[in-house]
Amino acid sequence: MIRRNRLPTFDAERTICQKPRDFSRATVHCNRSRIICSGVASIIQTSIENQSTFLQLLQQDSELHWCIHNLHIENEQALKEALLDGTAIAISDGLHKDTFGTTAWTIGDLDNIGLISGQAVCPGAAEDMDSYRSELAGIYCIMVVLQKFCFFHDIQEGTIELGCDGLSALDSVFEKGV
Repeated sequence: MIRRNRLPTFDAERTICQKPRDFSRATVHCNRSRIICSGVASIIQTSIENQSTFLQLLQQDSELHWCIHNLHIENEQALKEALLDGTAIAISDGLHKDTFGTTAWTIGDLDNIGLISGQAVCPGAAEDMDSYRSELAGIYCIMVVLQKFCFFHDIQEGTIELGCDGLSALDSVFEKGV
């Protein structure tokens, strides 16, 4: 166990870097122009040996049930090709009303042949709900499903364009304009 007196801290500047070989979950917060990492853990990879379909892989992860409760999948091969050739798109929208947050999201290709879409009720207590949480929950669903999709289909590189109407939600997460 490594003991440090200080937490790892990084400058909040945009720089282009190489894709990391390993990914880790991290808890970070911003303090002025610095990003401080206060926790890190490895991501446990799920074995695909016992899973014959992408949907089975998603259903295996009990922490994702809220995210994939209402899921629709069409033509995974077309979506895989769109990710590889850089024509894949994803969009998310969230809604907060009364004490509930909901989100709807779609990942697809330009021809609407390959598609993964879902709707979800955002997890959390009523007092934690707001429109930002709903917007960001949709983006979270997209990112988690894409990570599992790329893992299942062994996609090592690709591109997707992500859209949402919640710029202020993104600004609040990054504490500065995106």
